Amino acid sequence: MKQNDRFQFVVYRENFLAKEECTKLRDALDTDELVDANLAGDYTENIVNKNVRKTLNIEFHDENLFKKLNGAIKVIWN
Repeated sequence: MKQNDRFQFVVYRENFLAKEECTKLRDALDTDELVDANLAGDYTENIVNKNVRKTLNIEFHDENLFKKLNGAIKVIWN
């Protein structure tokens, strides 16, 4: 695992995820089943230049947990 030495902040909220949500997230991240990432947005072609951007993703299908995490990330970056 790589360490990001430039990470400069921590966001903490008591009981943000329930124990079951933590387990689902941990299980989803603990996989070797990575897939090539796609572009977000309305593109007619998948035009990823892998010399510039090569990303692997996991398949994550819990919509409620995704919305919760995505909302928190949006708050953090604004």
